Amino acid sequence: MSAQPSFWDSRDPRRLFTPTQKQKMALRDGLVCAQCGIDLDLRDAHGAHVDAHSLGGPTDISNGVLLCESCNLTSGINPPTVLREWQRKFHLAYGLRDNQFFLLAACPGSGKTIAVKHLLRRMRDRGEIGGAIIVVPSIAVGLQWTIDYLGLAFGMYDDRCRHKTSDYFGMALTYAMLAKNPGLIEREIARWEREADGAPVLLVLDEMHHCGDARSWGDAIQTIAEQRPVLGLSGTPWRSGGEEIPFVKYDGNGSAIADFQYTMSDALFDGGVLRRPHLVGIDGQARILDRTTCEIVDFVLSGDLPDKYRSPALRSALEHESDVLAMALDRAAKACELHRRVSPYGDNAVLVVAKDTEHAGAIAKLIKKRYNERAIVVHSDVDDPQSELARAKNSDAQWIVAVQMIAEGVDINRISVVVYATAIATKMFWLQVVGRALRIRKDEDIDAVIVYPDTAVFNGYAAEIEDMIPESLRSQLRCAFCERPGYKVCPECRDEPPGPPPPPPDPTPVLPAENATLGSMRVAGQGGAIPGGPVLNAEKQFLELGAPAAIAEAAGFYLAKSRETQKSLGPRVSPPDPVKPVIPDETPSTKQSVDALKNTLHEQVRHAANRSFAFVEFRTNNERERLRSEAFKRVNAAVNDAFGIAKGQRDRLTAGELQDAIARCKQKEFDLPLGWERTRG
Repeated sequence: MSAQPSFWDSRDPRRLFTPTQKQKMALRDGLVCAQCGIDLDLRDAHGAHVDAHSLGGPTDISNGVLLCESCNLTSGINPPTVLREWQRKFHLAYGLRDNQFFLLAACPGSGKTIAVKHLLRRMRDRGEIGGAIIVVPSIAVGLQWTIDYLGLAFGMYDDRCRHKTSDYFGMALTYAMLAKNPGLIEREIARWEREADGAPVLLVLDEMHHCGDARSWGDAIQTIAEQRPVLGLSGTPWRSGGEEIPFVKYDGNGSAIADFQYTMSDALFDGGVLRRPHLVGIDGQARILDRTTCEIVDFVLSGDLPDKYRSPALRSALEHESDVLAMALDRAAKACELHRRVSPYGDNAVLVVAKDTEHAGAIAKLIKKRYNERAIVVHSDVDDPQSELARAKNSDAQWIVAVQMIAEGVDINRISVVVYATAIATKMFWLQVVGRALRIRKDEDIDAVIVYPDTAVFNGYAAEIEDMIPESLRSQLRCAFCERPGYKVCPECRDEPPGPPPPPPDPTPVLPAENATLGSMRVAGQGGAIPGGPVLNAEKQFLELGAPAAIAEAAGFYLAKSRETQKSLGPRVSPPDPVKPVIPDETPSTKQSVDALKNTLHEQVRHAANRSFAFVEFRTNNERERLRSEAFKRVNAAVNDAFGIAKGQRDRLTAGELQDAIARCKQKEFDLPLGWERTRG
């Protein structure tokens, strides 16, 4: 009886690439290492498998790349990140540039940062640059550049630009920091270039459309960039208001001219770069108050709204109590549950982009009430936004609510569903938000689901994205909520109630016969009417005063509801005169409030220590714990010194002093400066 063929018998019998195969790969990709980007000699180049030979990967040029000896020897321990075809073409195009400025326009999620880091290492090894300054729109984006990759160490500027350039190959700072201290940063860059024997510092402008956010930002960048190479990066290289971006050239139609462009259509056609976008519009009714006529007007969101009603109607539909937002969240929850079930990672998340911080908090409460899930809220007003952002990246929480902090430039690959719940209607912001769900992960075959308000503007943006999807992918259309083939949303999912049933409405109180009744008021999203209630002569009095009929009707209705509520509570009973208690020096309630303030101060001290520790480099876990403990001790000591108390004497602080200390901690007054770990305590 013959033995069954094993997995090992299915592997390619030839393990090594032939010299002819290496020549063909060099003609296809250029004679450079596919991982680190350094120049290669064909005689010393190593052929490497993209899909490992031990796992069945074939030994042919479609599955091969050229690596240097160092990258190939370490690939078994730390598999190399092989550059995509468009990234290799970008490297070749940058090498052929004929001026100091180069604009890379690549769609969100396509891998701009990886491509640029490979390019920087290649230029460093050739001695073409002595370092790099990365200018970013926010600290959250800058911290992504500080992640060690390919042996390139990047640091992050603090507000006072205290750093040691010799410790890093590159530094990241925000556009606002650059505009605040352009002269100081210019001197630091000049010193850096002297230390690098005159090699120039490359200025990388990440999301460079932000150069036009403020005139001072563009002026500062032009001062720094004089006589230095500049590399601009953007997924959306235009300004919503039509302002020109510094350094960028424009054609006759006012469109930016990119030196190398990689569009969403290119990425979807290539395959394996982005998730396929699946866009689902949510329709419903919106109610607004016309300030001209003082009348309440109902609109269907997808209808033909007059221009003056479009923005108010959208804002009304996105309120946390609206049916439109509830349905959008239900659709997103169902799509995310499907993703978690079929994904090998099982940690997929929904990103809800809110209108403002107050709206974000209300949505988080709605998610807790509706799904019993605690959402991670990330915006500038939370106590420690960077810690919350790290938790959004590394945890398996299903819901993330943000305003603009994650909407641009921040990579969280586990986000596969986006709810567009903001009233910002610019194409640039729309594409940036959609890009948050497009980042692909290995061995994960799911679509990115974008749930948005069904308005004419957003439908136009969605149609443009759907036009970019190649015909080969359109033929593989499947339902976003159950993966039934041939449907965008199948009839069962369209007709099925998307989420938990809404709570039953409050019963309408029975009207006394002697009271007059109101007319009906239409309810947004219901198509029915609210029965009238006792007006208590309020409607008549308002009409006699000359108020419009709609205002008089609304006043009578709400006064009636108030009176019915009072009746349900029963008659008012005057409380007896209180007996004046004997108040001791410290009542239990006062002591409890002081204890709560001390606990809050302790938490704020811990947040300040974590912020200070975030930029510290360490070699071992023991060193990490020691430095974390040292940061906490130093922040504690700084707080005690500010209020003139010794260690262990915090009980002497009054409630007012504790509140003052908490406020100063939130203002980052006690945060430690960069490099604190290199000084003696």
